[in-house]
Amino acid sequence: MSGISDVGGGNSSPKPARKPCKRRRPLGPVDDEIVFEFVGQVTNFAATPSAPLGTSKQYGYLTTVRGIDNVFSGSPHNETTAVLTFFNSFDMQATYAFTRRYSVSVTAPIVHGSVSSFRDHENDGIHRHTMTAAGVGDLRVVGNVWLFDPKQHHEGNISLSLGIKTPSGNSDARDTAYRPTGPAVIPVDIAIQPGDSGWGTVLEGVAFRKVSSRMYGYAAGFYLFNPREKNTRAVTTVPVYGQYRPLSVPDQYLRRVGLNYAVAPRKGLSVSLGGRVDGIPVRDVFGGSDGFRRPGMAVYLEPGVTLLHKANTFSVFVPVATYRNRERNTYDYEFGGHGPGAFANFVVIASVTRRF
Repeated sequence: MSGISDVGGGNSSPKPARKPCKRRRPLGPVDDEIVFEFVGQVTNFAATPSAPLGTSKQYGYLTTVRGIDNVFSGSPHNETTAVLTFFNSFDMQATYAFTRRYSVSVTAPIVHGSVSSFRDHENDGIHRHTMTAAGVGDLRVVGNVWLFDPKQHHEGNISLSLGIKTPSGNSDARDTAYRPTGPAVIPVDIAIQPGDSGWGTVLEGVAFRKVSSRMYGYAAGFYLFNPREKNTRAVTTVPVYGQYRPLSVPDQYLRRVGLNYAVAPRKGLSVSLGGRVDGIPVRDVFGGSDGFRRPGMAVYLEPGVTLLHKANTFSVFVPVATYRNRERNTYDYEFGGHGPGAFANFVVIASVTRRF
Protein backbone atom coordinates (compact mmCIF):
# COMPACT_ATOMS: atom_id res chain seq x y z
CA MET A 1 0.00 0.00 0.00
CA SER A 2 2.56 2.50 1.03
CA GLY A 3 5.45 1.32 -1.07
CA ILE A 4 6.94 -0.67 1.78
CA SER A 5 5.11 -3.96 1.32
CA ASP A 6 8.06 -5.22 -0.74
CA VAL A 7 10.47 -4.52 2.11
CA GLY A 8 11.56 -7.54 4.12
CA GLY A 9 14.15 -10.25 4.38
CA GLY A 10 17.77 -9.85 5.29
CA ASN A 11 21.17 -11.37 4.76
CA SER A 12 21.45 -15.11 4.27
CA SER A 13 22.19 -17.02 7.46
CA PRO A 14 25.79 -18.25 7.81
CA LYS A 15 24.50 -21.57 9.13
CA PRO A 16 24.43 -24.02 6.19
CA ALA A 17 21.60 -26.04 7.73
CA ARG A 18 19.20 -23.12 7.42
CA LYS A 19 17.55 -22.11 4.19
CA PRO A 20 18.99 -18.81 2.92
CA CYS A 21 16.75 -15.80 2.59
CA LYS A 22 15.26 -15.01 -0.75
CA ARG A 23 16.72 -12.03 -2.51
CA ARG A 24 14.70 -8.91 -1.81
CA ARG A 25 12.55 -7.74 -4.69
CA PRO A 26 12.93 -4.21 -6.02
CA LEU A 27 10.47 -1.77 -4.42
CA GLY A 28 8.86 -0.98 -7.76
CA PRO A 29 8.22 -2.89 -10.98
CA VAL A 30 11.40 -3.60 -12.92
CA ASP A 31 11.96 -2.75 -16.58
CA ASP A 32 9.17 -3.92 -18.89
CA GLU A 33 7.30 -5.56 -16.01
CA ILE A 34 3.51 -5.54 -15.76
CA VAL A 35 1.80 -5.57 -12.38
CA PHE A 36 -1.91 -6.34 -12.04
CA GLU A 37 -3.57 -5.14 -8.87
CA PHE A 38 -7.11 -5.99 -7.79
CA VAL A 39 -8.48 -3.23 -5.62
CA GLY A 40 -11.55 -3.28 -3.45
CA GLN A 41 -13.15 -1.64 -0.49
CA VAL A 42 -16.28 -2.15 1.54
CA THR A 43 -17.55 0.70 3.65
CA ASN A 44 -20.81 2.29 4.72
CA PHE A 45 -19.81 5.69 3.38
CA ALA A 46 -18.73 6.79 -0.06
CA ALA A 47 -15.13 5.98 -0.90
CA THR A 48 -12.84 8.90 -0.70
CA PRO A 49 -10.03 8.99 -2.78
CA SER A 50 -11.39 8.18 -5.60
CA ALA A 51 -12.71 6.86 -5.14
CA PRO A 52 -10.97 6.52 -6.05
CA LEU A 53 -10.31 4.43 -3.30
CA GLY A 54 -8.06 7.20 -2.75
CA THR A 55 -4.84 6.28 -4.40
CA SER A 56 -3.33 4.03 -6.99
CA LYS A 57 -1.05 2.73 -4.24
CA GLN A 58 -4.06 1.33 -2.40
CA TYR A 59 -4.58 -2.31 -3.30
CA GLY A 60 -7.56 -4.47 -2.47
CA TYR A 61 -9.79 -7.42 -3.14
CA LEU A 62 -13.51 -7.12 -2.57
CA THR A 63 -14.56 -8.35 0.86
CA THR A 64 -18.06 -8.46 2.29
CA VAL A 65 -18.39 -6.75 5.65
CA ARG A 66 -21.27 -4.80 7.17
CA GLY A 67 -20.48 -1.61 9.03
CA ILE A 68 -22.86 0.27 11.30
CA ASP A 69 -23.36 3.88 10.32
CA ASN A 70 -23.37 6.88 12.62
CA VAL A 71 -24.72 10.32 11.86
CA PHE A 72 -22.11 13.02 11.50
CA SER A 73 -23.01 14.51 14.84
CA GLY A 74 -21.95 11.28 16.51
CA SER A 75 -25.45 10.43 17.72
CA PRO A 76 -26.16 6.73 18.40
CA HIS A 77 -27.20 4.61 15.44
CA ASN A 78 -30.99 4.29 15.19
CA GLU A 79 -32.46 1.65 12.87
CA THR A 80 -35.87 3.37 12.81
CA THR A 81 -34.60 6.69 11.45
CA ALA A 82 -31.11 6.07 10.07
CA VAL A 83 -30.14 6.22 6.43
CA LEU A 84 -28.05 3.08 5.84
CA THR A 85 -25.46 3.64 3.13
CA PHE A 86 -23.13 0.93 1.81
CA PHE A 87 -20.50 1.39 -0.88
CA ASN A 88 -18.51 -1.51 -2.36
CA SER A 89 -15.72 -0.99 -4.85
CA PHE A 90 -13.55 -3.40 -6.82
CA ASP A 91 -10.74 -1.80 -8.81
CA MET A 92 -8.84 -3.47 -11.61
CA GLN A 93 -5.45 -1.81 -11.98
CA ALA A 94 -2.59 -2.54 -14.37
CA THR A 95 0.84 -0.96 -13.95
CA TYR A 96 3.52 -1.05 -16.63
CA ALA A 97 7.09 -0.14 -15.72
CA PHE A 98 9.18 1.44 -18.48
CA THR A 99 12.20 1.41 -16.16
CA ARG A 100 12.78 0.79 -12.46
CA ARG A 101 11.87 4.42 -11.78
CA TYR A 102 9.12 5.21 -14.27
CA SER A 103 5.76 3.50 -14.65
CA VAL A 104 2.15 4.18 -15.62
CA SER A 105 -0.99 2.84 -13.92
CA VAL A 106 -4.51 2.50 -15.32
CA THR A 107 -7.33 1.88 -12.85
CA ALA A 108 -10.91 0.92 -13.69
CA PRO A 109 -13.21 0.80 -10.64
CA ILE A 110 -16.33 -1.33 -10.56
CA VAL A 111 -18.72 -0.10 -7.88
CA HIS A 112 -21.96 -1.05 -6.20
CA GLY A 113 -23.75 1.04 -3.62
CA SER A 114 -27.05 1.03 -1.79
CA VAL A 115 -29.00 3.49 0.34
CA SER A 116 -31.78 2.22 2.61
CA SER A 117 -34.04 4.88 4.10
CA PHE A 118 -37.47 6.20 4.90
CA ARG A 119 -36.37 9.71 3.92
CA ASP A 120 -36.18 9.16 0.15
CA HIS A 121 -39.57 7.42 0.02
CA GLU A 122 -42.85 7.76 1.97
CA ASN A 123 -40.87 9.18 4.92
CA ASP A 124 -43.44 7.73 7.28
CA GLY A 125 -41.09 5.86 9.62
CA ILE A 126 -42.74 2.57 8.64
CA HIS A 127 -41.79 1.68 5.07
CA ARG A 128 -38.05 1.44 4.50
CA HIS A 129 -36.89 1.02 0.90
CA THR A 130 -33.50 0.58 -0.75
CA MET A 131 -32.11 2.29 -3.83
CA THR A 132 -29.01 0.90 -5.56
CA ALA A 133 -26.52 1.84 -8.24
CA ALA A 134 -23.75 -0.16 -9.90
CA GLY A 135 -21.37 0.02 -12.83
CA VAL A 136 -17.95 1.15 -13.93
CA GLY A 137 -16.69 4.20 -12.07
CA ASP A 138 -14.37 6.98 -13.19
CA LEU A 139 -11.27 5.63 -14.96
CA ARG A 140 -7.88 6.91 -13.73
CA VAL A 141 -4.55 7.08 -15.57
CA VAL A 142 -1.51 7.99 -13.48
CA GLY A 143 2.21 8.30 -14.19
CA ASN A 144 4.58 7.30 -11.37
CA VAL A 145 8.23 8.07 -10.67
CA TRP A 146 10.62 7.04 -7.91
CA LEU A 147 12.91 9.97 -7.11
CA PHE A 148 15.79 7.57 -6.47
CA ASP A 149 16.72 4.30 -8.15
CA PRO A 150 14.88 1.56 -6.18
CA LYS A 151 17.72 -0.88 -6.88
CA GLN A 152 20.14 1.27 -4.87
CA HIS A 153 17.76 2.81 -2.33
CA HIS A 154 16.12 -0.01 -0.38
CA GLU A 155 16.22 1.88 2.90
CA GLY A 156 14.29 4.93 1.79
CA ASN A 157 12.66 6.42 -1.27
CA ILE A 158 9.93 8.77 -2.47
CA SER A 159 7.40 8.14 -5.22
CA LEU A 160 5.42 10.91 -6.91
CA SER A 161 2.42 10.37 -9.17
CA LEU A 162 0.45 12.68 -11.45
CA GLY A 163 -2.51 11.74 -13.60
CA ILE A 164 -6.10 12.28 -14.61
CA LYS A 165 -9.52 11.06 -13.57
CA THR A 166 -11.97 10.72 -16.44
CA PRO A 167 -15.77 11.18 -16.22
CA SER A 168 -16.34 7.62 -17.45
CA GLY A 169 -18.70 6.58 -14.64
CA ASN A 170 -22.44 7.11 -14.75
CA SER A 171 -23.14 10.36 -12.89
CA ASP A 172 -26.92 10.08 -13.29
CA ALA A 173 -27.65 6.60 -11.95
CA ARG A 174 -31.34 6.24 -11.10
CA ASP A 175 -33.59 3.90 -9.19
CA THR A 176 -37.18 3.77 -7.98
CA ALA A 177 -38.30 5.89 -5.04
CA TYR A 178 -41.64 5.03 -3.48
CA ARG A 179 -43.24 8.38 -2.85
CA PRO A 180 -46.71 9.08 -1.35
CA THR A 181 -47.88 9.92 -4.88
CA GLY A 182 -46.54 6.64 -6.29
CA PRO A 183 -43.28 5.17 -7.60
CA ALA A 184 -40.86 7.58 -9.32
CA VAL A 185 -37.49 6.94 -10.95
CA ILE A 186 -35.04 9.51 -9.60
CA PRO A 187 -31.25 10.00 -9.29
CA VAL A 188 -29.76 7.99 -6.43
CA ASP A 189 -27.95 9.63 -3.52
CA ILE A 190 -24.60 11.30 -4.25
CA ALA A 191 -22.84 8.79 -1.96
CA ILE A 192 -23.46 5.90 -4.40
CA GLN A 193 -23.29 7.61 -7.80
CA PRO A 194 -20.67 5.63 -9.81
CA GLY A 195 -19.25 8.83 -11.36
CA ASP A 196 -19.17 12.54 -10.65
CA SER A 197 -19.25 13.88 -14.26
CA GLY A 198 -15.97 15.79 -13.99
CA TRP A 199 -12.44 15.57 -15.34
CA GLY A 200 -9.98 15.65 -12.46
CA THR A 201 -6.27 15.82 -11.75
CA VAL A 202 -4.74 13.23 -9.42
CA LEU A 203 -1.67 14.07 -7.33
CA GLU A 204 -0.06 11.43 -5.10
CA GLY A 205 3.05 10.96 -3.01
CA VAL A 206 4.46 7.96 -1.16
CA ALA A 207 7.59 7.86 1.02
CA PHE A 208 9.23 5.28 3.26
CA ARG A 209 12.33 5.12 5.43
CA LYS A 210 14.09 2.35 7.34
CA VAL A 211 14.12 3.04 11.08
CA SER A 212 15.51 -0.29 12.35
CA SER A 213 16.58 -3.68 11.00
CA ARG A 214 12.97 -4.82 10.59
CA MET A 215 10.94 -1.62 10.79
CA TYR A 216 10.10 1.00 8.19
CA GLY A 217 8.16 4.22 8.50
CA TYR A 218 5.83 5.29 5.71
CA ALA A 219 3.77 8.27 4.67
CA ALA A 220 1.38 8.75 1.75
CA GLY A 221 -0.85 11.48 0.45
CA PHE A 222 -3.46 11.83 -2.27
CA TYR A 223 -5.45 14.77 -3.60
CA LEU A 224 -8.05 14.76 -6.36
CA PHE A 225 -8.59 18.19 -7.92
CA ASN A 226 -12.08 18.45 -9.45
CA PRO A 227 -12.39 21.88 -11.10
CA ARG A 228 -15.93 21.26 -12.39
CA GLU A 229 -18.43 22.81 -10.01
CA LYS A 230 -21.68 20.89 -10.50
CA ASN A 231 -23.03 17.64 -11.86
CA THR A 232 -26.00 19.11 -13.72
CA ARG A 233 -27.33 15.69 -14.74
CA ALA A 234 -28.43 14.68 -11.22
CA VAL A 235 -30.06 16.36 -8.24
CA THR A 236 -30.60 15.54 -4.58
CA THR A 237 -33.09 12.80 -3.69
CA VAL A 238 -35.07 15.18 -1.46
CA PRO A 239 -35.36 18.97 -1.31
CA VAL A 240 -32.46 20.73 0.43
CA TYR A 241 -33.51 24.06 1.94
CA GLY A 242 -36.71 23.99 -0.09
CA GLN A 243 -35.32 22.93 -3.50
CA TYR A 244 -33.87 19.94 -5.31
CA ARG A 245 -30.19 20.88 -5.64
CA PRO A 246 -27.70 19.84 -8.33
CA LEU A 247 -24.88 17.63 -7.07
CA SER A 248 -21.42 19.03 -6.46
CA VAL A 249 -18.21 17.64 -8.02
CA PRO A 250 -15.95 17.86 -4.96
CA ASP A 251 -12.23 17.53 -4.42
CA GLN A 252 -11.14 14.54 -2.31
CA TYR A 253 -8.08 13.80 -0.22
CA LEU A 254 -6.33 11.04 1.73
CA ARG A 255 -3.37 11.05 4.11
CA ARG A 256 -1.62 8.04 5.69
CA VAL A 257 1.34 7.65 8.03
CA GLY A 258 2.59 4.71 10.07
CA LEU A 259 5.10 1.95 10.72
CA ASN A 260 5.61 -1.44 9.06
CA TYR A 261 7.35 -4.26 10.93
CA ALA A 262 8.70 -7.46 9.33
CA VAL A 263 7.48 -10.18 11.70
CA ALA A 264 8.88 -13.07 9.67
CA PRO A 265 11.21 -11.70 6.98
CA ARG A 266 12.04 -15.13 5.55
CA LYS A 267 8.34 -15.85 5.03
CA GLY A 268 7.53 -12.36 3.72
CA LEU A 269 5.16 -11.58 6.60
CA SER A 270 4.85 -8.05 7.98
CA VAL A 271 2.36 -6.07 10.04
CA SER A 272 1.68 -2.35 10.08
CA LEU A 273 -0.05 0.23 12.22
CA GLY A 274 -0.77 3.77 11.19
CA GLY A 275 -3.18 6.63 10.98
CA ARG A 276 -5.38 7.55 8.06
CA VAL A 277 -7.43 10.64 7.21
CA ASP A 278 -10.11 10.62 4.48
CA GLY A 279 -11.95 13.76 3.55
CA ILE A 280 -13.95 15.95 1.22
CA PRO A 281 -13.27 19.69 1.62
CA VAL A 282 -15.94 22.34 1.92
CA ARG A 283 -14.43 24.28 -0.99
CA ASP A 284 -12.37 23.07 -3.94
CA VAL A 285 -8.89 24.34 -4.75
CA PHE A 286 -9.90 25.20 -8.33
CA GLY A 287 -13.31 26.08 -9.73
CA GLY A 288 -16.54 26.69 -7.86
CA SER A 289 -17.80 24.78 -4.84
CA ASP A 290 -21.58 25.11 -5.13
CA GLY A 291 -23.89 22.17 -5.55
CA PHE A 292 -24.78 19.63 -2.88
CA ARG A 293 -21.94 17.79 -1.17
CA ARG A 294 -21.34 16.28 2.27
CA PRO A 295 -17.96 17.70 3.24
CA GLY A 296 -16.09 16.40 6.23
CA MET A 297 -13.28 14.21 7.39
CA ALA A 298 -12.74 10.96 9.27
CA VAL A 299 -9.63 9.89 11.15
CA TYR A 300 -8.88 6.16 11.30
CA LEU A 301 -6.49 3.91 13.17
CA GLU A 302 -5.27 1.56 10.44
CA PRO A 303 -3.81 -1.85 11.34
CA GLY A 304 -2.75 -4.16 8.54
CA VAL A 305 -0.96 -7.36 7.62
CA THR A 306 0.95 -8.15 4.40
CA LEU A 307 2.28 -11.43 3.02
CA LEU A 308 4.70 -11.71 0.10
CA HIS A 309 4.92 -15.03 -1.72
CA LYS A 310 6.90 -15.25 -4.95
CA ALA A 311 5.21 -12.88 -7.43
CA ASN A 312 2.15 -12.36 -5.24
CA THR A 313 1.35 -9.88 -2.49
CA PHE A 314 -1.62 -10.35 -0.15
CA SER A 315 -2.69 -7.59 2.24
CA VAL A 316 -5.56 -6.87 4.61
CA PHE A 317 -6.11 -3.45 6.20
CA VAL A 318 -8.96 -2.55 8.56
CA PRO A 319 -9.14 1.21 9.26
CA VAL A 320 -11.25 1.86 12.37
CA ALA A 321 -12.73 5.34 12.84
CA THR A 322 -11.58 7.34 15.87
CA TYR A 323 -12.86 10.81 14.90
CA ARG A 324 -15.55 12.12 12.53
CA ASN A 325 -16.47 15.65 11.56
CA ARG A 326 -19.22 16.54 9.10
CA GLU A 327 -18.56 20.11 8.02
CA ARG A 328 -21.11 22.57 6.68
CA ASN A 329 -21.47 22.84 2.91
CA THR A 330 -22.15 26.04 0.96
CA TYR A 331 -25.93 25.66 1.33
CA ASP A 332 -25.55 25.22 5.09
CA TYR A 333 -23.59 28.47 5.26
CA GLU A 334 -26.12 30.27 3.06
CA PHE A 335 -29.20 29.18 5.02
CA GLY A 336 -27.69 28.82 8.49
CA GLY A 337 -28.11 25.07 8.88
CA HIS A 338 -25.92 22.00 9.30
CA GLY A 339 -26.91 18.99 7.21
CA PRO A 340 -26.60 15.35 8.37
CA GLY A 341 -24.67 12.44 6.93
CA ALA A 342 -22.76 9.30 7.91
CA PHE A 343 -19.22 8.01 8.21
CA ALA A 344 -18.04 4.42 8.28
CA ASN A 345 -17.21 2.93 11.65
CA PHE A 346 -14.66 0.79 9.85
CA VAL A 347 -13.44 -0.11 6.37
CA VAL A 348 -12.09 -3.47 5.18
CA ILE A 349 -9.51 -3.41 2.39
CA ALA A 350 -8.07 -6.75 1.28
CA SER A 351 -5.57 -6.94 -1.55
CA VAL A 352 -4.19 -9.30 -4.14
CA THR A 353 -1.30 -8.13 -6.33
CA ARG A 354 0.34 -10.24 -9.06
CA ARG A 355 3.52 -9.46 -10.95
CA PHE A 356 4.09 -10.82 -14.45
